[in-house]
Amino acid sequence: TITQTFDKEMKENKSPGSVTDNAGNSTACPADQQVYIDRTAPTCGTMTANVARKTWVNYDISFIFGFTSDTNKWRWYTNTGTGSWSDWGEKSPSAKTVSISGNGKRGVKYEVFDLAGNKRSCEGANEQWYIDKTAPTVSWNYAAGEHKETNGMTVKVTCSDSLSGISSGNTSKYIGSPNSGTTVSGTCVDGAGNSTPYSRSFSVLVYNSNSNECPEHTENCNPYQEAYSCEPHDCNCTHTCTIYYSCPKARPGIGTKSDSKVVSASSKKDCEQKATNWANSVVGCAAGHPISSSSRYSESCSTCYNTCHRTRYHQCQVRDSCWHY
Repeated sequence: TITQTFDKEMKENKSPGSVTDNAGNSTACPADQQVYIDRTAPTCGTMTANVARKTWVNYDISFIFGFTSDTNKWRWYTNTGTGSWSDWGEKSPSAKTVSISGNGKRGVKYEVFDLAGNKRSCEGANEQWYIDKTAPTVSWNYAAGEHKETNGMTVKVTCSDSLSGISSGNTSKYIGSPNSGTTVSGTCVDGAGNSTPYSRSFSVLVYNSNSNECPEHTENCNPYQEAYSCEPHDCNCTHTCTIYYSCPKARPGIGTKSDSKVVSASSKKDCEQKATNWANSVVGCAAGHPISSSSRYSESCSTCYNTCHRTRYHQCQVRDSCWHY
């Protein structure tokens, strides 16, 4: 038995040496033994994503890898910025595409191996890839409906998103004039492009001691002096009910994303119910995007305090204030 050791990198055909018999005859063994020694790790190759690094998106991020010819296999890992990596197993160089899908900031790294088992680690930075598939939340400082406010009211809408933040949608609207219907609407949009529409209707009763609908009389009142008393009377009123529905995302070719119409209603509650019924009857929202409805109700009347009569009292009959639209 002949043994010969090789310890340098090579890829050659080698002879183990010569053999000699007891009479001194020798024969050189043929150089037909393949000796491959490789201690050099393969190069990393390339990794290309469908989005730029550190850019918030609301979809899966895909990666395409390109490997050099000395790569025999590879494996890849992901993390969520905690420093702990998840191993997704070995792959053949022909499997060049992978993707990540969960919310949060992710890191991606990979390793390449050659036939000799040499390994090289590639990439590895934390928090390079940002995914946010969750729509922002909406909060209001006022409930919808009627409000009595001495100096009007400022309706504030606050958009919130814990991942990519808010790019637009925060609203502040002052409603200072008496009115029977103001709708505050808009859309919260986060840094990844997810959106949440919002809409609320408000009726505002504003305190006004000098309202033309209820005159104030400030004369000094002595016994038997004429005074004014403001009395209500029947009003001719018109009720208007406008109802709306909207889909955050309509199905292709079915319906529209939003619509509105004016219907008759006897009260605010009746108006709200008709809006709900109409929205429930509409088909057209894509899965996971529920239909929403809203209503705007107003009651327009002729002046309800349009007469004041004189009486003789020992004290003034004075209407000193009133709430009104």
